Amino acid sequence: MEQASNWNKLYQLTNLTIYHEPLRDQALYEAVKDADVIAIVRDRSPFNEGLIARLPKLKFLIFTGERNGTLEASTLVSRNIPMAYTPGGPPKETTTELTWALILGTSKRLIEENKLIASGG
Repeated sequence: MEQASNWNKLYQLTNLTIYHEPLRDQALYEAVKDADVIAIVRDRSPFNEGLIARLPKLKFLIFTGERNGTLEASTLVSRNIPMAYTPGGPPKETTTELTWALILGTSKRLIEENKLIASGG
């Protein structure tokens, strides 16, 4: 799978593992049992009280979006584990605008034109 970003510097500084499929139950526990920091995508991997209690090394959890229906935040709070989320904008409008920007950029060959201009051509 091709990555959209260059994570090389982060890989050098950390022991980073990225899972592309939602995990649950024992598979989720096995994947995160030694993690200090966990970043999850919205509600795709449930972090309930039982799972959180089994993660003694956990120091920070972040999730995408402004809410997570499968995260028992009170358990993190009771263990003094900070959490954060990524705020979003109006999803339909933002997605639509980005989609049209990508369509227009592709149809006008903006990347190729920008490279040509930057090279002095």
